[in-house]
Amino acid sequence: MDRKGLKFCGIAFIVLLLAGACAPAPTPAPAPTPAPPTPTPGPVDRVMTLQNAFNKPAADEAAAMFVDDKVGVILQGLLLSSSLGVRDTLDYATATGLKLEFSDCKPDGEAVNCRLLLRDDSCLKSFGLDPFHGTARIKFLDGKINLFTTEMATEEAKKWFDAQWQLDDWISLERPDAVVKLNESPGTGNTARQQGELRGQLCKDWAAASSRTPTPAPPTAAPPTPAADLVAPVKAYVDALNAGDVDAALALFTEDVKWGDHIVNAYGKEQLRTRLEGRIAEEVKQDVTDCESRADRVICHLSRIEACMPSAAPVLLVFIYGPDGKVKEANAGNQGAQWDRIVKWWEAQAAWANANHADEWGKAQDRTKEGGLLDAKLCKEYAATLGGGDKIQNALRAAPKAIAWTCYPDWPASPGNDPECNDAVMEAWFRALMAGEKEPPAISRPGMSYMLMGGSDPSNTDPMAAAPAPGEDWIASPAHVMLIVPGGFDAKQFSTDPKSGGPYIMWDGTPYEHLMVPVAPMPESEMGDVDATMKNAMSAAPAAIAKDATIVGWPEKASDPMVVLRKGTNEWTCLADWPASPGNDPACNDSMWTVWNDALAAGKAPDITAPGIAYMLVGGSDPSNTDPMAIEPAPGEDWVNSGPHIMLLVPGGFDAKAFSTDPKSGGPYIMWDGTPYEHVMLPVADMPQ
Repeated sequence: MDRKGLKFCGIAFIVLLLAGACAPAPTPAPAPTPAPPTPTPGPVDRVMTLQNAFNKPAADEAAAMFVDDKVGVILQGLLLSSSLGVRDTLDYATATGLKLEFSDCKPDGEAVNCRLLLRDDSCLKSFGLDPFHGTARIKFLDGKINLFTTEMATEEAKKWFDAQWQLDDWISLERPDAVVKLNESPGTGNTARQQGELRGQLCKDWAAASSRTPTPAPPTAAPPTPAADLVAPVKAYVDALNAGDVDAALALFTEDVKWGDHIVNAYGKEQLRTRLEGRIAEEVKQDVTDCESRADRVICHLSRIEACMPSAAPVLLVFIYGPDGKVKEANAGNQGAQWDRIVKWWEAQAAWANANHADEWGKAQDRTKEGGLLDAKLCKEYAATLGGGDKIQNALRAAPKAIAWTCYPDWPASPGNDPECNDAVMEAWFRALMAGEKEPPAISRPGMSYMLMGGSDPSNTDPMAAAPAPGEDWIASPAHVMLIVPGGFDAKQFSTDPKSGGPYIMWDGTPYEHLMVPVAPMPESEMGDVDATMKNAMSAAPAAIAKDATIVGWPEKASDPMVVLRKGTNEWTCLADWPASPGNDPACNDSMWTVWNDALAAGKAPDITAPGIAYMLVGGSDPSNTDPMAIEPAPGEDWVNSGPHIMLLVPGGFDAKAFSTDPKSGGPYIMWDGTPYEHVMLPVADMPQ
C-alpha cells in the first residue's frame, strides 16, 4: 500500500471514531465467540503472494515484500536490479509482459526452492518462446525477501537471449530513436515502467514486422546520399578513438547528435565529447568489420576490448547521416552470446568494487575522463584478484597492440604457451570447434587469427583431439598466423607437414582445416656464405622457405629484366630490397604471388585461382596505398611505411566492408582496394611510429 492509501485509511478511521462519539450508546451485545488466530504466512505462502503481486501487476505490493530496494533480483541470469533497484526492476519487468508461475515449492531453511515457469505475454510468445522452464530460490530475512534468483533451462534461455538480441538489432536498425530512451536512467525523463512498456511495444512491432510478407512500397524519392562512402566515417571514428583523438572523432558528427548504447548516452556534441573522453580513459580499443550501407545509414560489426578483459565485446553499430553528410544519430546494440560472459564479468566486478572501493566505483560511473581512469584502474585491480592480470597480458601478447579482436590466454592443457587473438570469422569457427560441433558456420570471407607467441596442438589431423595419440608428441609451432578462406585449401598447393617450416594445412580434409603460416624470419646465422644482396632477400621469410628459394635481384637499369642470383628448389621466389624506396623491403612470394607480381609488372590483371601467401618480415614502404602503378608518392603525400607483415591473395578479392583500407590502422587492411591487384596486408608486429 502506498502513502496515499495510508493517508486515506487514516482519514477514514478518524471519521469512524467521530461518528461513534456522536451516536447514542448502543444496546450491549453478547460477547462474540473469539475467532481462531490467523496463522502467520509461511515462506511458501509468501512466494505465492509475490507471484500474485508480480502478475497483477502491482509493483508497489511486490516491492514491499523485499527487505529494501537494494536486494538482488536475478531474472534469466541477468542482475536486473544492479542499477535500477527492486522497485524499478519490478516495474520494468512487469511492463514488458513477464509473468511468473511457481510450483512444487519446498522450504529450505530460510529459503524456498520452487519450479518456475517464466511466461512472456508480449511478442515472444508468437515466436514459440513461451514459457521457459527453470528453478527459483527465494530467501527470507525476518519475513521479507533478501534474495531472489532464477536459473532457466540452458537451451530455452539461449533461445530467449537470442530473441532479445535479435530484437535489439531490429530496434537499432528500425527504431534508433528509441535506443536512447531505453538506455536512460529512470528519473531522467523515463520511468522504468515507461521503458518496459516501450520495449514491450517495440517487441510487438518487431513480431508484426517479422510475420508479414513485405509488399513493394510505392516509389519515393531516394534520400540524398550524404557521402560517397558511408563506411569511411565509421572507420575514421574507430581509428580516432584508438588514437585518443576526440576532436577527430567529433568532427564526424552534427552539433545536435544523439547517441545511445548500453554505456554511452549523449545529446549533443559536447556531451558526446565527455562520454568519449571517458571511453578513451578506460583504455578501450575498437575494431570495425562487415559494414553495410543502407540509404542514409551504415551498419557495422564493432568489437571493443577493455583494458582488463581479453574478450572483445561484440556490438552492432549504426550511424545515421543527415543531409550535410555528418552523423546525426548513432547507437550500438549488444550482440551475440558472448555478451552473457561479459555481463557476468561486469556484474562480478561491480559487486567487488562496491564492497572494496565504493567511493571510487561511484565516481567511475560518471562516464567522464576521470571516471574512465578510475574504471580502468578498478577493472585491472579486480582482474588481479582473480589472478587474471598475468593472463590478460599473456593473451594480448598474441597479436599486435592495435588488434581489438577476441583474445585468449595460454591453453593450460598444452605444454606450450599458446595465447591467440581471433577476428570475428575465426572466433565463430573457434567457438564451433570448442563446442564440438561437426562443422563451423559457413565461411563467407577470409578469417584470421594471431598466435605470435607460438603454440602447441595434440594432433595435426584430428580437430577434436584433446591429447596426442599414444606414441605421438604434441606439435610445437613457432609464431604464426592462422587463416581460413571460403572453399578451404588444396593439399596439392600447400604442405600438410607441420615440420615443413613453411605454410601448411592443419586438419586437412576436415571442416576445420586451416592454414598455419609461420612468421619468424630467417636468422642471418643460418644463411651461409652468401653475399649481402642474397642475405637481404632471404631475411624476408622463415628459414625453411628462404634457404631453398630462388633469389632475385634488381637490375641496374629499370628497363632490364630481374637478375636471378640463385635458382631455388622450391616454389618460392625472394626479391631483394627495392632500391627506389626509402625503406628496406625484401619479399618472398609463393607461386600464386609470382603470377600476381608478373601481371603487375606487365600491367595486366592477374588470374588468382587459389590463395597466395607472400612474406615481408623486415617491413617495407610503398609509394601509394591506392594506386598500384605509382612509383613515387603523389605530391604532398608520404611513402606508406609498413612494419613486418605477410600478404594474402584470395580468388575474388576482398570486401572493404569487412577489412580496413587504412595502412595506419595497425591491423589487417586492404592495399590497392578496388583494383585487380588488391590484397590484404597482415602486420605481425606493431606498426612503425
